Amino acid sequence: MSVSPFNFRLKKPFVKQKLVKQVNPNLALHSLLVRSGRLKRKVKVDVYLPFPFRPYSRNYQCILLNDGQDAEQLKLVDTLTDFYQKGEKFVVVAVHAGDRINEYGTSGQPDYKNRGWKAKSYSDFVIHKLLPYLRMHYGLFMESDTSYVAGFSLGGLSAMDMLGRIRMYSQRLVCFRAHFGGE
Repeated sequence: MSVSPFNFRLKKPFVKQKLVKQVNPNLALHSLLVRSGRLKRKVKVDVYLPFPFRPYSRNYQCILLNDGQDAEQLKLVDTLTDFYQKGEKFVVVAVHAGDRINEYGTSGQPDYKNRGWKAKSYSDFVIHKLLPYLRMHYGLFMESDTSYVAGFSLGGLSAMDMLGRIRMYSQRLVCFRAHFGGE
């Protein structure tokens, strides 16, 4: 009797859906729909890549961006296209917010109205699920000297909180109109 080395139960796939789109000659967009048990939802993640993209090349800087749903308002495609045409090499991972008021905040420390009570679950999802997936499937290495965590308003607060938890991955923070408490 032979024993198979693959004698374990497979978990449900982490990424439920992946759509690949060539936006223009310089830019590719991979839209992922990712399962999160802790957040109890499927999280949309857009990965903006220079074209052509060479996985496992340590030449790419990585920007992890909260509020990925605002990419159109940010004119992210136009901005990235301009940078890529100039030869800049970086990848933007834009995570779409779900229950934004509760998922963004400081881990384990909701505000006085109990907003941000899912912040730890959100940052755990990013740190323990999304970043390893990006490393395995895209060869993206979030290293402290080449990576950024960014966000707007509450997304900026969440980025700052995440930065404190992932120092080994990133030491750079970008906050736009950051919200650090109060009304």
